[in-house]
Amino acid sequence: MSTTSSIYDQIQETLQQSGTEAALEKLAAELVSSKKFHELFEARKLQLRLQLGLPLLFSEAGDDLDDATRNKLEDGLSEICRDIGAALMADGRLREGGMYLRPVGENEIAKEYLLRTETNDENIDELIELALREGIAPAHGFNLVLQHYGTCNSITTFDAEMNQQPPAEKKMAAGMLVEHLHAELLENVLSDITSEETTRPTSNRFAELLPEREWLFDGNRYHIDTTHLASVIRFARVLSDENQIKLAIDLTEYGQRLSSQYQYENEEPFSDLYPTTRLYLNAILGNDVADAVTFFEKKARECDTYNQGYMPVEVYIELLSRVGKPAEAMEALIELMPDASPKIGIAPTIMELANSAKDFGRFTRFCRENDDLLGFVTGLLHSEKK
Repeated sequence: MSTTSSIYDQIQETLQQSGTEAALEKLAAELVSSKKFHELFEARKLQLRLQLGLPLLFSEAGDDLDDATRNKLEDGLSEICRDIGAALMADGRLREGGMYLRPVGENEIAKEYLLRTETNDENIDELIELALREGIAPAHGFNLVLQHYGTCNSITTFDAEMNQQPPAEKKMAAGMLVEHLHAELLENVLSDITSEETTRPTSNRFAELLPEREWLFDGNRYHIDTTHLASVIRFARVLSDENQIKLAIDLTEYGQRLSSQYQYENEEPFSDLYPTTRLYLNAILGNDVADAVTFFEKKARECDTYNQGYMPVEVYIELLSRVGKPAEAMEALIELMPDASPKIGIAPTIMELANSAKDFGRFTRFCRENDDLLGFVTGLLHSEKK
C-alpha cells in the first residue's frame, strides 16, 4: 500500500504479527524516509528502552536504575542525539541539528557539517550565528563575515567577539584580516603606481615599493581606510604564523608613511603604533630581539599602572616568553605584577612560565614566600613529573 494513511495499518499489523521491536523498526524507517527527525528521536528512545528491558514510557532520568543500566541508558541517549543531530545537519537543518549535538559535547560533528555546507543568501546568517556566536567553528564564522560583509564588519566582529575565543581561533581570524587587508591595499597601491608610471611593478611588498615613491602620500593621500589599517595592525600582535607576521610587518611599512593626521592615538606600549608593532613582530621572528626587549622593558617599568593599566607590563612579559626567555618572563611577572597574576590576560601565568622554563623551583619558592600552600604543592608535583 502506498497511501499516507496505510502506514498506520502496516505498523498495527506488524505489531500484531511480529511484536513491538519490529513495529518500532518500521516506525523508525518511515520517519527516516520522511525526514521527521524530531519524531525519530522519540522513536529511537522507545527502541532503547525496549532494548534495555525498561517500560516504554519510562523517564530517561533513570532515578531508580542500577548503575550499569543507568550508564547504558545515558550512553544510548547520547548516541541517539549524535545520530539525530548529524542527520539534521546533513539535511541542511543546521540549527536543529546543533540542538542535539551540543548537549552531548559533539561540536566536532557540527563543525564538520558547517565547514562543508555551501553558503548562500538564505543560510549565511544562520551559519555565522552557529559557527561564530555559538562557538562551533569561530574562525570559520569570522571568515564568513569577512568574505560576505567586508572589512569594516569584520573588524567590529573581531573586537566584539573574537577576543573571547580560544587563542588558536583568535590567531586564525587575525591572520585572515591581515592577509585580506594586505591584498586589498597592495592592489590599490599597485594600481596607483601603474597609473602614474604606466608599468606595473612586480614586487608585492611595501618595503620595496614605497621608499622611492613618497609621492604616493602627497597631499595626505591614502589607499585604504586608515582606521581599518590601524585596527588590523593592532590585532596582528597575536599572530604566530611567520608568513602572516611578515605581511603585518609590511603593512607597518605603509602605515608609518601616512600623514600625521592618520597616526591615531593608541594605548601604551604601542602609542606610536606602526614602528612599535614592527619592532614587536620582528622580535617574534627573531630579529632585533635585544632592542625590542630593551624598548618594552623600559615601557613596562616607566608606565603608570594606576592610570595606564598593566598592558605595558604584560606585553613585556609576553614578549619575553615568546622570544624564548620564559625564566626572565617569570622574574618580570613576580617583580612587576601584584601577586604575580596577569590582570588583562595578555601575559602567561606564572605556572605556564614555570612549565616553559622547566623551573618549578622558582615557582615553589614564590609560593612559599607568599603563603600559597596549594600552589607550592602543585609546583612540587609538576616538578616530580619532569
